[in-house]
Amino acid sequence: KAAEARTLAVAVRGDVDAAFENLKGAIEFLKKKENVDGDKMASIGWCFGGGWSYQIAKNSLGVKASIIYYGAFNPADDLQKMRARILGNFAEKDRSIRVDNVKEFQAKLKTLSGEHEIYIYPNTTHGFASRPGANPNFDEEAAALAKKRTTAFLQKHLQIK
Repeated sequence: KAAEARTLAVAVRGDVDAAFENLKGAIEFLKKKENVDGDKMASIGWCFGGGWSYQIAKNSLGVKASIIYYGAFNPADDLQKMRARILGNFAEKDRSIRVDNVKEFQAKLKTLSGEHEIYIYPNTTHGFASRPGANPNFDEEAAALAKKRTTAFLQKHLQIK
């Protein structure tokens, strides 16, 4: 499955415009569903998906909140048109996302309107909240705290119970 995931990720990175169109279409489709409140939509993703959750927010594709679990971002991005609130969960010892960049991203978010939260989980590595039992980087305590923060963030910003 990991090889298949890498193949699919490479394909998406090879046609980013198509990926954005796909995301826009998916969000619009969901907003038209009778059982979906289009004003209470959020994106959430881990790793590759976390990076796309960030892109959905950054490009103001129509979600109110965006949850990022160790997903790629660029602290130099222009976030002025972003309307979503960001919750970021990052690992202190991640080899692919530097803590200094996370702190820079956190500082930038503080300059914007909206409530954003960035957390760095001590003594964790990339994937700390993914695939319990199948992932040697899984950290039960950090994953539980991240889940609690994620739930609270969504309840607060989407006014759900």
